[in-house]
Amino acid sequence: MAEPDDKPVAIVTGSSGFIGSAVVKTLSAHYQVVAFDRDTPPHPPAEAECVCFDIRDQSSIEAAMRRVRTAYGDHIASVVHLAAYFDLSGEPNPKYDEVTVEGTRHLLKSLRSFDVDQVVFTSTMLVHAP
Repeated sequence: MAEPDDKPVAIVTGSSGFIGSAVVKTLSAHYQVVAFDRDTPPHPPAEAECVCFDIRDQSSIEAAMRRVRTAYGDHIASVVHLAAYFDLSGEPNPKYDEVTVEGTRHLLKSLRSFDVDQVVFTSTMLVHAP
């Protein structure tokens, strides 16, 4: 179980990625960071509690959110959502919709029962031409 702390809670999805791991390290100075990521390496930085989940699976996200509620309560100061599918081929791929679009929808649905101050979504796909 997580150590009780007076710091507000922040969730970072995609927390083992290049950007995600930097966000975890930066936020950990002022937040209790819960790092949501897949259960395969690489894993998020040690500054966060790692909660393995599958962004494509609503029940997996709900299980991760139960862990947050049990350990940290109902208030989440920030959700930094970085989990997304990308490739550099430029070819259409159904994983983009499955992970980035539907996964984000699943995550937002699971956050409805929490008191969330902010959700920040970012993806490198937002900077590429369609």
